[in-house]
Amino acid sequence: MKALILVHRWLGIAFGLLFVAWFASGIAMMYARMPGIAPNERLARAETLLPDALALTPHQAAAKLGLRGVDSVQLAMLRGRPVYRLPGAPTTTVFADTGLPLPPLDQAEALDVVRRFAPEHAQRARDDGLLEEADQWTLQSRQHLPLQRIALGDADDTRLYVSRKSGEVVMKTTRRERLLAYLGPVLHWLYFPALRRNGPLWNRVIVWSSGVGCVLCLAGLLIGLLRFSRARSPYAGLLRWHHLLGLAFGLITLTWTFSGLLSMGPWPGLSNPGITKALRRAISGSAPSIETLTLPGTKAAAAALLQTLPLKQMTLVPFRGELYWLGEGAAGDSALVSATSPERGVFRRFANEDVQAVARDAMPGVRIEEAVWLARSDVYYYDRRGARPLPVLRVRYADSDRTWLYFDPRRGALAMASSPGGRLNRWLYHGLHSLDFPLLYPRRPLWDIVVIALSLGGLALAATTLLPGWRRLRDRVRPLLRS
Repeated sequence: MKALILVHRWLGIAFGLLFVAWFASGIAMMYARMPGIAPNERLARAETLLPDALALTPHQAAAKLGLRGVDSVQLAMLRGRPVYRLPGAPTTTVFADTGLPLPPLDQAEALDVVRRFAPEHAQRARDDGLLEEADQWTLQSRQHLPLQRIALGDADDTRLYVSRKSGEVVMKTTRRERLLAYLGPVLHWLYFPALRRNGPLWNRVIVWSSGVGCVLCLAGLLIGLLRFSRARSPYAGLLRWHHLLGLAFGLITLTWTFSGLLSMGPWPGLSNPGITKALRRAISGSAPSIETLTLPGTKAAAAALLQTLPLKQMTLVPFRGELYWLGEGAAGDSALVSATSPERGVFRRFANEDVQAVARDAMPGVRIEEAVWLARSDVYYYDRRGARPLPVLRVRYADSDRTWLYFDPRRGALAMASSPGGRLNRWLYHGLHSLDFPLLYPRRPLWDIVVIALSLGGLALAATTLLPGWRRLRDRVRPLLRS
C-alpha cells in the first residue's frame, strides 16, 4: 500500500495538470478539429478544365522531363493553363500546353492563384508571409513547403496557404477554427510546433505520457478500492473528493488514457494492413502504358466528361487491363470514360460483375466467405464525417489472416483493407476513446450528454489533486531551499 501511494502521489503531482488539459480539451474536440480544406471545397473552387489548350499527351510531358515508368497522372488547371501532375517525391507539375515544368511560384503568382480560387475576395486578398518552415497549421503539409500564406481580408480572417512547388491551395484556416483548435486538438495532442516538428520525439512523448498515465490510474483505482470501507473515505477535504470521484470516474479515466495510447499505433498488430502492390495489380490488371494515350483521345475524353459534370480534374485509373479517366467535379460528383476509346461514352461506376471479378482476382485461390454490397457504412468501414465512398463491395476471405476488403466501384480502387487486429483496434481505440458504439454514438444529443458528463467527472477528479499536490511539493522544496 505504501508503494502504491507513493507511485500514485508523485505521478499525480507530475501529471495532474496534463490530465486536466486532456479532459478540458477533449470536451472541445467533440466540436472542433484541426483546420483544413475539404476535397469537395477544393474541387468546387478549382478552375474548370479546358481541354482545347492541351498540346501534349501525359507520356510526352513525362518524357520532356526525363521521367520513365509513369503510371499515374492527374490533369487539372493552374492559373488558366492545363497541367499534368506526375507522381514523385514531391509530385512534379508540368504544363500540358508546353511541357515545361512549373517553376517555383513567386509572391505575385501565389496571390493570383488565391484570387482565382476565391474571386469574391480578390480585391482584399494580400500576402501574409512566406513559410520556409511549417507553422502551427501546416505541420502535416511539410511536403508542400515552401508555402505562401495569403490573408483574404474577410470577416472570418481566413488565410490560405499556397504551395510554391505545385501551385495548389493546401490549407485553409479561419479565426474561429484556429481558436477552437488551440482549445481542442492542439492542447489534447500536445501539437506544438517546437515538439511536433520532431516526429519521433513527439511520438515518444505521447506514448510514454499515456503509458505512465495508465500506471497512475491503475494505482489510484487500487488505492481507492482498498481504502474505501464501510461506505466511507478515510480522507478529508479535496482528497476526500478525489477519492470519491476516483471511485466514480477512475475506470473511464483509465480506459480513455489507454485508448489514447492506442491512437499512436504502438503495436503494429493492432492496425489494418496497407494496400499492397499485389492488390493494386489485381485491380489494374495488365493495363497498357500511358504511351498508348493520344492527344485527340485525351481531348475527347475531357470533352465527354465536360458534358456530364463541371469538370475540375481528371485522374488516370487502371482497371482490369484498361485505362480510364476519372473526372471529378464539385460536391463529390464524378464520372468515368475510357482513356483509349472515349467514344464508348461516359459512365458513373464500374459494373458490379467487374468489381466482383476483381475481388476474386485480389486473393487467388482463397475462398470468399461473403461478398455483399454496402449502401451504408458498417461498423468498421466508416468515418465520422461521412466522407468514405459508398456504395462499396465488402468481401470477407477465408484466408489465415481473416482479411476483409472493401472495393469502390466509382474509382475502381480498393477503399480499405481490414484485418482482425485492425477490427479489434476499432473497438479498443474508437470505441473506448470516443464511446463510439452503435447504440450510443449515432444518438445525438444523448452521446454528447454522456461524454460531457464523464469528461467533467474526470476533469474534477484530476483538478482535485492540483492544490494538495502543490502544497506537498512546496513543503518538500522549502526545506531544501533554506538549507
